[in-house]
Amino acid sequence: MTSAPKLFTASDVRRLLRRACIDAGKQEAVAALCGVSGAYISQVMLGKKPPGPSIARGLGLERVVAWRLK
Repeated sequence: MTSAPKLFTASDVRRLLRRACIDAGKQEAVAALCGVSGAYISQVMLGKKPPGPSIARGLGLERVVAWRLK
């Protein structure tokens, strides 16, 4: 039986982004990997901007839209 894929919230993505920055040693390294500015990385980690497609790709994620029953 195949398990359902793991879904991440924006908070989860921010945690993954923080971990990537720690592992890389600085935000600028992750920004270069993602093709975005260091300022944008900072804004996303602070929750001021949502993580966009460039960050998702850099972290090996893809954005999906889900629907559920109320």
